[in-house]
Amino acid sequence: MEEMLWVVLILFFVVPFFNIIAVALSAPGQIINAIPKISFFCIELCDLRCCIFKKLFQFYFYYSGRNLRRFGVEYRYRTMAVYTDPMDIRPDAQQPTFDTSEEAPHIVFTPYLRALARQLTDGITDPAEKAKRIYDYVTLNVRYHYQPAYFVQECLPDQCARNRRGDCGIMALTFITLCRLVGIPAQWQSGLSVSLTGVGCHDWAMFYIAPKGWMYADCSFGASMARQGDEKMRRHYFGSLDTGRMVANRAFEAPFDPPMTGFRSDPYDNQSGECEVDGVGLYGDALDTRKELVNYELL
Repeated sequence: MEEMLWVVLILFFVVPFFNIIAVALSAPGQIINAIPKISFFCIELCDLRCCIFKKLFQFYFYYSGRNLRRFGVEYRYRTMAVYTDPMDIRPDAQQPTFDTSEEAPHIVFTPYLRALARQLTDGITDPAEKAKRIYDYVTLNVRYHYQPAYFVQECLPDQCARNRRGDCGIMALTFITLCRLVGIPAQWQSGLSVSLTGVGCHDWAMFYIAPKGWMYADCSFGASMARQGDEKMRRHYFGSLDTGRMVANRAFEAPFDPPMTGFRSDPYDNQSGECEVDGVGLYGDALDTRKELVNYELL
């Protein structure tokens, strides 16, 4: 079963107006309009897909009592959701080994995580069953909890496994790390979750089982379904996603290309974008980020 739709989004920053402004906005689809002109656009093969604005201003303008500048991009993309049950797959005897290694400082095989992975998959040889055991552990035991900035925390999956709390990104990293520990290739994805009810930032995971290939695991949405007592939808997010996802990143801690010179507000993720002014990264109340859904069409 599969669904396909067109989504049109507008994403923009309103930033303080200084001399040199560099903005990166997540925009993986077909560009419809951009303000001002885009300086650089990351190709589809980039781990972090965005459009880059970089401009030198030699004048100021006055608006609502503040010096402000608007950077925006309107784009559309077509997405297809193919619904898959990993438990229906007959796995190959030989499975690949890519994307099964550590990536410090967070995807790290700590002694606690090693012991947990062994406990969850002891006696199991089917990689789909191993992945399901890990997905069940995260979605049935970890409670959603807002987190401080990732860069002030140590090994996020280890903390999540110990205190059983985390947000969507930490749940995804925990699933990825445990999968890699038992030899299942796993990757990060993040961007926006888009539906008729709104647009929100979100993170999820992917895992690979031959001969099927890459499949999805949205542990945060799965845990939400578990709290609501909806077992059918909890199982849905093991192997499948909803339509409407905007994928801005396929790697955790992916750098911008060209790189930012200032400190990023979120050096680990890029769901919406980043902004720096005169070489200094902006975050929090220093800028205004807005997302607007223009059209959502089921094909």
